Amino acid sequence: MIDLVFIRLYLTKLYTWRGDLIHYFLLLTSYFLLKHGLRATECSNLKWDAVSFDECRIYINRAKNGVSGTHNLEGDEIEKLLLLRSVSKSPYIFVGENGEKLSEAAIAKIIKRLGVAAELDFPVHTHQLRHACGYHLARQGKASYLIQSHLGHRNYK
Repeated sequence: MIDLVFIRLYLTKLYTWRGDLIHYFLLLTSYFLLKHGLRATECSNLKWDAVSFDECRIYINRAKNGVSGTHNLEGDEIEKLLLLRSVSKSPYIFVGENGEKLSEAAIAKIIKRLGVAAELDFPVHTHQLRHACGYHLARQGKASYLIQSHLGHRNYK
C-alpha cells in the first residue's frame, strides 16, 4: 500500500508545513512527482513556461520517448505554484537554495529523506512515486489506458 502511505505523508506534510520556504518547496517537488507520475528528470526540467495559470494546466515534457501532454492543476496546486513563482527568479519551477534547478540526484535525496521521515521499513526512491501514482489511479478504478496516458506511456497495450 505504498501509494496510500506516500499520499498521506506528502499531503499531511505539504498542507501542515510551518518551516522555511525552501523546505516547503522541496515537499511540493515530491508532491508533483507523486501526483503527476513524473520521473525525476521530468520534474527537474519543468519550467514556468509549461504552466498555464489561466487554464489551470501544466505541460509535461516526458522523458524516455514518452508521450508529452498537459495535466490539469487543482486549485491548491495553483495556489502553491503562485507562491513559489512569486519568489522564484529561475526559469525552472523546482530549484534549490542556490537558485539552480534541482538535479535528479537532489530530488532522489529529498525523496529518500521523506521516506525516512515517514518511518518506512524500506529505502524509498523517486521512481516509487511514479508507480504509486499509477497504483493510486488503478485503485480509483481508472482504465488502464487512462493510467498509461497519465504516465506518458506510448504503448497502451
